Amino acid sequence: MAQAPQHPPTFCKLDEYGVQHAPGYKPMTKEELEMYHRAMGATDETMQEYMDAYDRDAEAALGPSGPGVRMIGMKPRPDDDNVYTVPIQGTDLIIRMWEGGMAAYSHFCLDFFDTRQQTPVNLPRGYAICPASANMPGVFTRDSPLPSWERAYGYTPANIPPGEEKWSVPAGSYLSVFKGRHELVTFAVPQTQAHQDMMARIVQPTRRYRA
Repeated sequence: MAQAPQHPPTFCKLDEYGVQHAPGYKPMTKEELEMYHRAMGATDETMQEYMDAYDRDAEAALGPSGPGVRMIGMKPRPDDDNVYTVPIQGTDLIIRMWEGGMAAYSHFCLDFFDTRQQTPVNLPRGYAICPASANMPGVFTRDSPLPSWERAYGYTPANIPPGEEKWSVPAGSYLSVFKGRHELVTFAVPQTQAHQDMMARIVQPTRRYRA
């Protein structure tokens, strides 16, 4: 008799739903869940209130009359053939890009992947991902490195589980990977199908009109 798949332990309703309906979904540990709520303002005294409210929101969204949830940011599975890669010359690292549920927002997720160990890794020490100067002015520009999802939520590098760090970036934009001040590679983010469909409807000018 085939055994039911074993799911990792869950500590909130949303993760309970995720492991049951999304292959490869990795729920938060109890410590990670508490860290998330602390980033949202929870204290030791109010932690349970935050957790209960989080569960109520999940139940409302997942209920018969709820809007449902969109699972985003999940790392690609080993057999996923919809992953784009860019090698970082002189290293064992590549940049991986995949939709990760972000196609509706015309974004891609990305991370670092160690080809020698065949595993995703967190941001290597001294590295940074930045919008490239090749982007059109005002389209996707900032003067500082892009923060990962985890760091934007208030996680410190020591608190991010190994291989879980990820970023999301606009489809069709350009990024540069730096180590210190040295630019290692500049690359294009793929376009989502929705973005390609939109661009196909835009009429391009042919030549300047002369009266």
